[in-house]
Amino acid sequence: ELLRRGIRPRDILTREAFENAIAGVAASGGSTNAVLHLLALAREVGVPLTLDDFDRISRRTPLICNLMPGGKYAAADLDQAGGTPLVAKRLIEGGYLKGDL
Repeated sequence: ELLRRGIRPRDILTREAFENAIAGVAASGGSTNAVLHLLALAREVGVPLTLDDFDRISRRTPLICNLMPGGKYAAADLDQAGGTPLVAKRLIEGGYLKGDL
């Protein structure tokens, strides 16, 4: 559908989208691999993103679901509790995510 409408990855991979992704990773206790992957994706689409952005966003984002491998809970536990939609909802309610993207 997106291709039919002429929407390409560069159209949706915006600075705000990357900031939301960083907040999502921080809120879930996500892997440090996310840093490498998000930096690579941002570079590919021409969005300036640095380690300082990860630091700034991670410091202000609460840990909502402490997922493995470093955390206590498995992804199945998160799914049973409401999944990523619930985490996103809580982050939007708290002003940590831009929900209008």
